[in-house]
Amino acid sequence: MRKILLFCLLCLSLPFAALADSPLTSTDLTPGYPKSKNVLLAKRSGGKINPKLLKFLTGKGAIGEKIAVINALGWGENAMNNALEIQQALGAKSPNAEQYCLLAYAYALGNYFEVSKALEYSNAAIALGSKSYTVHLVNALIRAQIYLDDGNTWCQVYRVCDDVRMNKNLVKDLPEASIASVFSYIELYKDNC
Repeated sequence: MRKILLFCLLCLSLPFAALADSPLTSTDLTPGYPKSKNVLLAKRSGGKINPKLLKFLTGKGAIGEKIAVINALGWGENAMNNALEIQQALGAKSPNAEQYCLLAYAYALGNYFEVSKALEYSNAAIALGSKSYTVHLVNALIRAQIYLDDGNTWCQVYRVCDDVRMNKNLVKDLPEASIASVFSYIELYKDNC
C-alpha cells in the first residue's frame, strides 16, 4: 500500500517538475537561424566561445542572431566563462543597449539561479530606450526566471513574456520560428493565470 501511495505521489508531481524548469534553459532561440554559420558553429563548439564567435558577438550584426549564438553555446559549465569573455572583449566603454542585452543573457545562462547581475544589465538595455523585440524578450525571460523561483507567481512567467509578444511598438528583430520556439515553452505557464 505504501509503495502504491508513493507511486501515485510521484506521478502527480511529474507535471509540476516538467513545468518548473527554467525559462532561461528551456527556451531555444536558434530555430529561426537554421543556416546561420555562427549559430551552427556555436552548436558545435561544446559550449565554449571561440575567437570567431567572440568577434561576431562584439561586432556588427543582428541582435537576434547574436542572442541565438549565446543560446546555442548553452548554459553549461562554460556559460559563465563565456559571459566574462564577452564582457572583456567589449572593453571598458559604456555598452549600448544591444551589448547590455548580450551581457545580460550570457550572465543569465552563466548562473540562472542568481540573475541579479543579468537583470541589471537587461534593465540597462531597456532604460537606453531600446525598441528591439529581442532585447525586451531577453529581459522578460530573465524576469520570468525570477518569477519561477517564487512558486506563487508562475502566472507572471507567462504574463511578462506575453506582454512582449503583444507589444506592437517593438521592432520584431527575431525570426518567427525563434519566437514560436520560446512560446511553446512559455505557454505551459498560462494555465496558472
